[in-house]
Amino acid sequence: MSRKYFRKEVSGNGAKTIKWVEMSHEEYHHFICSPEGKGRFFIDMGDIVIEASQEEARLYIAEKNHHDYISRQKKGWITISLYEAEKEKGLNGEEVLPDRQRLGVKNTVIQRIEIEVLHKALSLLDEESYSLISDLYLSVNRKTECELALKYGISQAAICKRKKKILSLLKNLVIKIQKSQQ
Repeated sequence: MSRKYFRKEVSGNGAKTIKWVEMSHEEYHHFICSPEGKGRFFIDMGDIVIEASQEEARLYIAEKNHHDYISRQKKGWITISLYEAEKEKGLNGEEVLPDRQRLGVKNTVIQRIEIEVLHKALSLLDEESYSLISDLYLSVNRKTECELALKYGISQAAICKRKKKILSLLKNLVIKIQKSQQ
């Protein structure tokens, strides 16, 4: 199915009457690029593109953006009827919905353990390595690799190479600490 393009043609004989003019894609493209088409607004509704006032176009775009936003938010969500679940399986709403608080506590504990392990691994780094990682990731006023290159008087590539080596060491230390805790 081909797209249809419509523009308004207003005749000024006393009472203004609007005539809709259908255009091909090429005619539409030439029209919007022409001086006559400048300052005119069109709404793209998929299979039809139609001229509208600036306010109508603005409202349409706002509504479309809102609809698209809502659609994106719905992905991954399902709606269930607690009444139907209760009726079909003899369950109540508390048994159907996951316990978010319990899941939150579990994740918080895991996160705290991981942070503790990371702190232990960081404490095992030599002073120069810790300083570099601290400057890049941990300090309030983090520095870029270029800033650190100027500070240490070496190239940015050398800083990047050191960073990768330290991060690899840090990863191995974390794994070693985790295994020793099991």
